[in-house]
Amino acid sequence: MTPTRRSFLKSTAALAAALPLTRLPASAATPAKSGSAMPSPTGKGLLFDRADLPRIRANLDHPRLAALKAELTQVDHAADLAYLPTTDLRNRVLDMRLVRVMLERSAFAYVLYEDPRDLEVAKAALARLMEYGPWDYFLEGETEVIGLQRAPEATIAVCCTLDWLGDKLSPEIRAEAERQVAEKGAPACYNSLYGMMYPDRVRGWTINRRDDDIDANFTLERWPLILNATNLKVIPMAALGIAALWLHGRHPQADRWLSMARRSARAFSTMYGLDGAYDEG
Repeated sequence: MTPTRRSFLKSTAALAAALPLTRLPASAATPAKSGSAMPSPTGKGLLFDRADLPRIRANLDHPRLAALKAELTQVDHAADLAYLPTTDLRNRVLDMRLVRVMLERSAFAYVLYEDPRDLEVAKAALARLMEYGPWDYFLEGETEVIGLQRAPEATIAVCCTLDWLGDKLSPEIRAEAERQVAEKGAPACYNSLYGMMYPDRVRGWTINRRDDDIDANFTLERWPLILNATNLKVIPMAALGIAALWLHGRHPQADRWLSMARRSARAFSTMYGLDGAYDEG
């Protein structure tokens, strides 16, 4: 699990390095209407506003962020477009992760630099990501999906893509993407956080071999207890909060999701040191 977790943390940390941090009330990230995310220079976004784009571009021009800018701008778009249709829909460990990375990277690059090739890759990656059945490869009680990595990652990427691309996506695509976040993303993240909060109620976490050909053989019996005390918990926690903010006022479960994300964040915050650092050993 470590390499994929590190890759997630690396990608999200890279984004954070370029983005001004914004504290939003629950309603701030709710788009006024479908297909019009961040509609004006003062429109509120999930992670940044349109008015912040010049500052983000200036940050990316700094030598310290040269590697990140290269990741966004030095891209073989043709190779990405050729690769996406070949990804294995039964391989979430590697292939689904790569699709999500392409989506996140190309959507972010497009909102910054408006290269139509990035928009084309983002649309193709979003379409491919939505072809995956369950968005994660773990189950609760052999039936319900729990989101520990892929479902949270996909939820974050899709919500950010909806925010960044706005009306560049058709109303039909936007509606389908939001439906999948609400059905395949947020509930899976909620299930994992609920299991960590109430491990005595867990009916058994298992690997989902029904929908994934994951080559692993280990028990998840103690994972609700173990993961509750690690920073892996932050991934579904962040994703659930982002999904709740994006769908706030437009989905009946959004308040419930936001409450769980907040409760989990408060509980986890006590694990940080006085200097705000997390001791991972």
